[in-house]
Parts: sequence; structure tokens; C-alpha cells
Amino acid sequence: MPGTDETVSVCIDDTLGPYEAKVDRTQRWNGFLVPRFDLDTVRKIAERTQEAAEEYGHDSIDTIHVIDGGTVRGEPRAVVVHAQWQWMTEDP
Repeated sequence: MPGTDETVSVCIDDTLGPYEAKVDRTQRWNGFLVPRFDLDTVRKIAERTQEAAEEYGHDSIDTIHVIDGGTVRGEPRAVVVHAQWQWMTEDP
């Protein structure tokens, strides 16, 4: 049924995962499904991307970072940052 969320397992760039995510098969970006992860899963992904960056170098992998901001109505609040280090240059 179009517009219905379903739970699936996804891998990121064939190197991370699988992770549980929600998807709406009618929502696509450049032809790909757009997975949505809960905050606990994002924390796992962030940890793994940072480990991989330490192991292989920051210029070879994007990293995810979770910045906690307390709670709102009892729910955790956080900002998720996606750093694409390989696109940064040393020149200002």
C-alpha cells in the first residue's frame, strides 16, 4: 500500500549494517529508498563510522555524530551531524 511504513534491514554502502530502519517504498531519493533510523540505531551507526574513520582515515569515510541536547517531554533530543571529510580541503 503506497505511503505505508515498513520495517526493513538495510546496509550502508555495503560496509555497515545491517540495521533496522523504517521505509516508505514510495519515498525515494535518486532512485534509492530513504531509510529512517531510531536514535539508538543512529548512535550505533555513529560509533561504527567513527571507528572506521580512525582505522582507515577520515578522508575515506563519512562519519556520523550525535550531539545530545537533553530531553523534551521526556523524549531524548539530539542533533545528528553527517561529516563528509573527503570533500574538505586544507585550503581555507
